[in-house]
Amino acid sequence: MVINKVPKIIWCVTIMAYLLGALPAAANVNQTQEPQYIWLKNGGAYALSSVSVKWKVGSTTKQKTFTANVASLDSFCVDLSQVKASDGHPIPLGAEVWLVAHIAGGDTESCRKDTKRYYQKSGEGLGHLMGGTTLQNNRCKNNPNPPAQGAISSGNSTACAGSE
Repeated sequence: MVINKVPKIIWCVTIMAYLLGALPAAANVNQTQEPQYIWLKNGGAYALSSVSVKWKVGSTTKQKTFTANVASLDSFCVDLSQVKASDGHPIPLGAEVWLVAHIAGGDTESCRKDTKRYYQKSGEGLGHLMGGTTLQNNRCKNNPNPPAQGAISSGNSTACAGSE
């Protein structure tokens, strides 16, 4: 009788391991190394006055700054395929990309991380979350959870919104 129960136990353990292993993989879809969309959730006790999209190709760094009034609990979303520098040139495919957030009356925080992200028309997104106050604990952290519908107050797209 014990022999008949072993396959069921192995099957159950295998299914549980698969499900538990699949959950982090699903969350990582939003932490792609090749984003088309980047979002920033403001979880801090401040407003963001502007957000810059920066990109680097070789030794040249360019940026596009969006005037943003991203209040606490609101989000910024950008479709990189729609961003152009002041010279009119779009972000080239394969360029390293990141955001820089400018806190009204406070710090400027870069969302550039040790793991580099490179723009592709992938349809995938990359998320960040800021918290803290204007001058303390406000660094930009990776955040795989997209903003809720209706929580995007600035940027050039609402495509970052999840189904929360």
